[in-house]
Amino acid sequence: MQYSEFIPKFSEYKSLLEELDGMQVTLVKLLALDVQKIESNFNHQQPTKNKLLEKYNFRENRADAFMKIYNSSNVFITTKYLQFADRYGLLESVPEPTNKLLHRYKLTKRGQSFTNEDLIVFAEIDLSEMLLLMLDDIKESEESDGFNFDKLYPLFDSRVSLEFEESRVSNLLDRGLISKRFDNQEEVNWYRISKKGKKYLKMFQGLSDGKDLLEKVFLARNGIEKLKLFKYLSSMEAYKFEYFISRILKEMGYQDITVTDRGGDGGIDIKAKIKAGTSTINEIIQVKRWNSNIQRPTVDQLRGVLSVSEATRGSIFTISDFSRGCYESVRNDNSISLINGEQLLGLVFKYGIGVRSKSYNVYRFMPSHIDEQLKDIKIPKN
Repeated sequence: MQYSEFIPKFSEYKSLLEELDGMQVTLVKLLALDVQKIESNFNHQQPTKNKLLEKYNFRENRADAFMKIYNSSNVFITTKYLQFADRYGLLESVPEPTNKLLHRYKLTKRGQSFTNEDLIVFAEIDLSEMLLLMLDDIKESEESDGFNFDKLYPLFDSRVSLEFEESRVSNLLDRGLISKRFDNQEEVNWYRISKKGKKYLKMFQGLSDGKDLLEKVFLARNGIEKLKLFKYLSSMEAYKFEYFISRILKEMGYQDITVTDRGGDGGIDIKAKIKAGTSTINEIIQVKRWNSNIQRPTVDQLRGVLSVSEATRGSIFTISDFSRGCYESVRNDNSISLINGEQLLGLVFKYGIGVRSKSYNVYRFMPSHIDEQLKDIKIPKN
């Protein structure tokens, strides 16, 4: 696997992409090469803006471009920033309408998503660059005196550079996913996962259960697909979402499923029957495609509908979650089931509705197996 040597801070890179959008490609590339050459003369010390300008007499248009980019993003533009955009398809080069020989940068659809801080795009980059697994490792250790990449991430092709390590730590710090520890108000090289980092990892439930790096990668990939599914369902038209839930009910074994007319039937969205042993249970279902959590009055309303209907059981499906009051109200009430967003996504994956799985053969070298398979063969000695 190939990884970027350098990962930018996303807050700065977002501003950089917005500034590069519309700029001449050749101008930016020549400027990036100039700055990179100048930086190499500072013995790996970060130069100031004034020192850069003093060290090299930029051509007028490049000096203007340098200042424009720096003032908006706090970035000294070098080729590594452009390579990152190429790797993840964030920018494209388009010819000018009046002069086909001149090209300007344009944000791609994915680039626009990045500048809008799209969680899926961030997560895909985090997985590709091992940031997601680094964050999980920090959570597991709670405190770390630094990152030993050779020990934690054996898939890296060779010993990592200081820039490789520092840029990733800076990225996680910049996004507020980890924090540095201070001893007696002195900064030390230990890191803790933040509340924001724990909330982010929660979207990839099961990641810590991976037995090795490869399994963790697959679990993280599934988590990203769940994010995509959640985003899709959150924007689905409400009545279509009800039919989507009816399809899940069918896969779960429900029969005689009826989606009620628009506007509902006394707060009922779906009616269905389910066998329980030798009995058949009539059930009513409410479907809530809400972004906010479901509150206690919704559960009480369903309980009231149950009391005057032929059904003996009711369920509420939501893409979000339920308040604590909702869960407390049904704790000792077997007649009502609450299916939150995480459970709903689990059902979608379980029954393969709108998703498709792929199988891979993973091989492990086992020297002992060779000896076992050769034990009955008489191999001549030299």
